[in-house]
Amino acid sequence: MKLLIRMLILTILMLVIAAGLIALQPDHFQVRRSIRIQAAPATIFPLISRSRAWAEWTYWHKADPEMQRQYKGPAQGKDAEWEFQSRTQGNGGVRFTEVYADQAVYYETHLEGLLRHANGSLVLVPEGPQQTTVLWEIHANTGDNWLARALVPFADRIIGSEFETGLQKLKEVSEQSAQRAH
Repeated sequence: MKLLIRMLILTILMLVIAAGLIALQPDHFQVRRSIRIQAAPATIFPLISRSRAWAEWTYWHKADPEMQRQYKGPAQGKDAEWEFQSRTQGNGGVRFTEVYADQAVYYETHLEGLLRHANGSLVLVPEGPQQTTVLWEIHANTGDNWLARALVPFADRIIGSEFETGLQKLKEVSEQSAQRAH
């Protein structure tokens, strides 16, 4: 009986410590990644500004080929959006909020149960006639969601690796497209 009481006390103590550590985490995070692509911004832009084109290069669409998507609004540009349902990637959505031709796409995203709202951007920086640096960034506030706050220390590693995978695929698709155009 004493062993059971000690185990219960130890479990409660560990939970209190974990809750305290989570409470000390920041309530926001920001993740940035970039890649240099041997293609002009005009070649890359259609892949980031058309909602259906994201399925060609983003990590999440490749991670779950059975992901269900419902597209809304225009096919590209401001207010293009989609909702998704996935057993492995969760349920959520993306909506383009600002789009600047051959320059940038800004978007809002949410993931049910984890992030109510996050803002992201894909910015194209010309580096020469056929070279572009793509900057991908997201920032979010976890609010009072304890699970999201517990993941803040790992956000850069988790989301960053997903961004890196997506950017590498965007590079492959863009460079193939640029080569076909020449």
